[in-house]
Amino acid sequence: MSKASEEVDRVIRDVVAEMKAREDMLEELRKEHAALSEEERKLSDRVDALKHVRIEAAQYFQEINQKNLEQTEKKRARRDFYFLLIGIILTTAIGIILKLLGLG
Repeated sequence: MSKASEEVDRVIRDVVAEMKAREDMLEELRKEHAALSEEERKLSDRVDALKHVRIEAAQYFQEINQKNLEQTEKKRARRDFYFLLIGIILTTAIGIILKLLGLG
């Protein structure tokens, strides 16, 4: 009977040792899970921040482009007006010269 008792004690020690090893592995996995969860949270925060930055940056560049387009349109309008004035002045000057020469 003592041999059977020793065998049962050995099996129990093996089971306890295996349970301890599994508890240690489980604790390691919990720590790793916590670390990965924290890393995921940080990355998620960064992604959220970048999402907002992109929208703000796109809006900023759109505003810059809009200002540039408005300035370009103003310059074009001013240029067109100058061409009109130059055309009127040149046409009038040519008309006067032709009248003076008797050709017009």
